[in-house]
Parts: sequence; C-alpha cells; structure tokens
Amino acid sequence: MLGYIKVNILKNPSIDDCLKYINKGRTSFLTTFKNEVGITLGKYITKTRLNETKNLLDYTNLSILDISLIYNFSSQSYFQNVLKKSLV
Repeated sequence: MLGYIKVNILKNPSIDDCLKYINKGRTSFLTTFKNEVGITLGKYITKTRLNETKNLLDYTNLSILDISLIYNFSSQSYFQNVLKKSLV
C-alpha cells in the first residue's frame, strides 16, 4: 500500500482509490493501517504529499504555486496553510 501511494502521489490518491487497489473492506483495513503505520491513511497520504513538496521547495526553483498545482492541492493558499501546519 505504501508503495502504491508513493508511486501515485502526483494523482493525489484518495482513501477510496487505495481501498480499490487492495480490494479490502474499509473499516478493517483502515484500522489495520493505523495500527501498523501509527497514523491514519488520510494523514499518511497528506504527509507523503508534503514530504514530496518539501523536496521540490528545497531542491528546485519551482514556485509555491507550481508545486501546489503539481501535487493537486485545491489552491496555493490551502497548500501554504497545510505546509505551515506541518512545520509547527
């Protein structure tokens, strides 16, 4: 599952996308995922997206707007807010 998320991170995979990929029941899988990884699937997806965006911010000249578009954030301001919260 973690590999699927990493490979598809630019598509902003949803929880439903992940469940379709593994063909498992929602409740049991989400509980198992949280127990094994330590955070919810939704938080893991967001964390993975943010880690990727931080790499682009650190190692490229792309603008915040460009990065927010690449990673399918709904807006630049939403991306900035999520990024700020992750740094606190």
